[in-house]
Amino acid sequence: MTVTNEGKVVAERIVRVGRQVSEGIFSPMTADGALVVDGILSSCFSQVESHTVQKIVYDFLVYAHEFFGLSPGRNAARQGIPSFINYVHELSHVFLPFSKF
Repeated sequence: MTVTNEGKVVAERIVRVGRQVSEGIFSPMTADGALVVDGILSSCFSQVESHTVQKIVYDFLVYAHEFFGLSPGRNAARQGIPSFINYVHELSHVFLPFSKF
């Protein structure tokens, strides 16, 4: 996914696959929240066990940003996704008894 000069998020085609070893965390984001790993459909979401619930929350966030014109420009300061994921995770403790703790 990339962001255009107009602030629109667009999907990009994967042109190369490689391997890199480093420390930290990597969380791939795809257009539908899923990817195929060794022929198995896998979820990109990690905080809530229900892929559907987390996908609905992400879709709502995207539509709300588009509706209210909250998508930042290319030069605007960006707030990372982790704070939103943590918020969803905290809500999951209340609403979803099957969430990861």
